[in-house]
Amino acid sequence: MVLLVVMAISCRNKDYIVIEGWEEIGIASCMYLDNESYVIDDTTSYHALLNNGIIDSIVCADYTLPPIDFSRKTLLGHYTSISGCNAFYERELLANPKDKTYTYSIQVTSEKTCSEPSIIEHYNWIVVPKIPEAYNVDFEVTYD
Repeated sequence: MVLLVVMAISCRNKDYIVIEGWEEIGIASCMYLDNESYVIDDTTSYHALLNNGIIDSIVCADYTLPPIDFSRKTLLGHYTSISGCNAFYERELLANPKDKTYTYSIQVTSEKTCSEPSIIEHYNWIVVPKIPEAYNVDFEVTYD
């Protein structure tokens, strides 16, 4: 039975390549963002995040976005929300050259041992090697 499970997993993922070399990036959470997912590959779109509006003008009064070289990088972000005391994230980026897709997978786990859990929201921003123009990006989130 274990062999069948391993075979099913390996068959499902045989077209996927694990993308290495991505990194988390800290972008202030004081901006109003109206989309659940973002694929940003140019400076104009990146700076448009600030044009959506600032939620906390005191914290973000002089905020500037971290620099990204969009000639070599793409910015991905996906909103998650979970109830708990702390949230933990496992992220993976896969590419499927056959289907011309990237899949950004996020697994969110929360610690719920405190007396007053709260809603923990996060955009899971990562900077990845430049995604080719012909590719689509899918986002998958699982909550534990």
